[in-house]
Amino acid sequence: MKLITYSNIGARAKNEDRFAHHVLPNGDLLFIVADGMGGYDAGEEAAECAVRAISASLTESPCNIRLAVERANSAIAERRIGLGVSEMGCTIAAVTLHQDTATIFWAGDTRVYIIRNDRIVFETEDHSLINEMRRIKRLTPAQIRKYEHIVRRSLMGNIIDDVEILDQPVLPGDEILICSDGFHKEIPIPILLEKLRSDNPFHIDNEKFSDNHTLIYIKLDS
Repeated sequence: MKLITYSNIGARAKNEDRFAHHVLPNGDLLFIVADGMGGYDAGEEAAECAVRAISASLTESPCNIRLAVERANSAIAERRIGLGVSEMGCTIAAVTLHQDTATIFWAGDTRVYIIRNDRIVFETEDHSLINEMRRIKRLTPAQIRKYEHIVRRSLMGNIIDDVEILDQPVLPGDEILICSDGFHKEIPIPILLEKLRSDNPFHIDNEKFSDNHTLIYIKLDS
């Protein structure tokens, strides 16, 4: 298996993205990316809480994603109180790999892609206002620019905050990409994949990125 992780601050004052990967007690693999929400206070703190709590929960007990997310929300709520801020949160996307199955869970617009034979065969659907509006009407470019940053699901330390979970089959040779919106909104995924497959995958013009951008790339053995 080939694994690449990458995170960069972009044009922001600080990097609010966090990521991690672990081997779970049952031998499964966990990969997670969290993107601190810049519209609130301490986005990097929320992302750090989420990654730490979910990683700890899944590596110390049987794989129970719902429980792990509950613990992440508890950690965010406790940290929010400790910092004395009113709101903080993050979007997340994660994958656990078990043999020929990828269990994917996410909240917001951090995404997971599965690529097979140079074709995207699976892509998470953003929990966003834009996607909700698209189900009702065709949007103008101005409307997209106005609302594209608004997510409808995230982890903010509330008891109702949750993730979407689903299983997807994976085959030998498949590629899995987990990335924050700083990547998928600013570089076409096929071009990003070309860079990741190259001998120098991090030759990326980071100064052209307006946002933090973080990824985990996995190439399964053929």
